[in-house]
Amino acid sequence: MNVTQSGPHTPFISATQGDQRVNIGPETDTAVTKSTGSNRDMVTISDEARQKLRNEKSEESDNSGDSPAIMKIKQTIEMLKEKIKAAQEQLEALKQTDMDEEQKQKLLDGKRQEIMMLNSALSEANAALTEAREKEAKQGG
Repeated sequence: MNVTQSGPHTPFISATQGDQRVNIGPETDTAVTKSTGSNRDMVTISDEARQKLRNEKSEESDNSGDSPAIMKIKQTIEMLKEKIKAAQEQLEALKQTDMDEEQKQKLLDGKRQEIMMLNSALSEANAALTEAREKEAKQGG
């Protein structure tokens, strides 16, 4: 299967496999599958998938012009956010578990400590991003 993702001048995703082709436009909620036969299949794209595509495009445009150092900090920030979200989900799952209360409390305290450390690292990464942007602005201006 060949997949072509949208670029600056191609506002759609196109996938080809054998004699079948799928085109997905960014502002539409359907994709048309074409083949050499006379059949046409309609595929519906969920609102969540369209929002994710918009977010990815926004992130790509946000990253354009960023230095490698800033891009690395942004990646670190995103990774920390994902780890925080996962830790919070684990904390909620721990709250629902049926186990010895003392052991459960120790696990909950440990998970809360982990979340606090991740939040602290996120704050530091955000501060580093601000500092890096200010440094680049001074150098560029």
